[in-house]
Amino acid sequence: MDTALALELGKVPQLGFWNVVDFVSLRQREGWVLGEIVRATGKSKAYVRRCLWVATWPLELQKRARERPQIFTARVVLGTLATSMKRLETDGWEGLRKEIVRFEKGALALRKPRSKNQVPQEETPLVSMASRSEAQNRLREKLRTLVEVTSREIKIRYFGEEDLERVLGTLLGQ
Repeated sequence: MDTALALELGKVPQLGFWNVVDFVSLRQREGWVLGEIVRATGKSKAYVRRCLWVATWPLELQKRARERPQIFTARVVLGTLATSMKRLETDGWEGLRKEIVRFEKGALALRKPRSKNQVPQEETPLVSMASRSEAQNRLREKLRTLVEVTSREIKIRYFGEEDLERVLGTLLGQ
C-alpha cells in the first residue's frame, strides 16, 4: 500500500517507524492535539511524544538516521535516545550528533564474523507440540532410554557403554 494513502486511511500501525514520525509531525502541524494523534495512530502517548521529539531533530541528523534503518530502529531511537532527550538537545544538538556517530561506529564493529552461537538458525517449519510428544514417546519405547524431542533436534540420553551400544544397534537396525 502506498504510504501516503495508508496515512490518509489512518493505517499508521502497519507503517514503519519513520513514517509514523512523519505522520505525527504532519498532524501536529495541522493543529491536531496529542489525544487525536494517539487515537489515530493507536500508539501510546509516550510513543507519540517521543516521535514528536524525533521530528524536531535537525534535518541533517534525521537524514543520517533514516539512511541506516538497520541501526536506528524504533527501539534504538525511542528506547535509547529519547530517554535521554534533554541531555542530547544541549549545545545545538551536539549530544545527539555524538550519540548517532557512536551508534554508527558500534554497528560497524558488530559486523565482525559471527561466532557459532550468533549464526542464525535456518528457517524450518516448527513441529507441533503434539507431534513432538508423540515422536518422543515412540522413540522412548523403541530405544528404551530417555529421549527429548524439541522443535529442531532430538536428544538421546544413554547410561553407560552397554546402553549406548544397544541404542546404536537399534538405530542402525542391527
